[in-house]
Amino acid sequence: MNLSCDVIVIAITLPTVVILLCLVLVFEALMLLVIGGTGSALESLRPTSAGEEELQLQLALAMSKEEHDEELRRKKGDEAKLQMALDESRRQSVAAAAAPGSPVHGAQVGV
Repeated sequence: MNLSCDVIVIAITLPTVVILLCLVLVFEALMLLVIGGTGSALESLRPTSAGEEELQLQLALAMSKEEHDEELRRKKGDEAKLQMALDESRRQSVAAAAAPGSPVHGAQVGV
């Protein structure tokens, strides 16, 4: 008997990593505030090295790019839905104009 095991691989995409990093930063800030942190506690959230600062900048850039890409996808979807509605409206207008007994039967419908 041959048994095989399926391995589930979780694909961690860039947006997932960005969200996780943001959650970690927010959690750290909240913990500092809850513990009774003051202004100096918030100062500790600032990058302590050039590498950490670079990582934060990359994170901010990735988040911005993801938001922009999502907005573009949403707009494309909206435009596609609008085009489909316009096409359907034109088809219905042509069908209504071509129907026998229509006041504009045989007349051309502007497109």
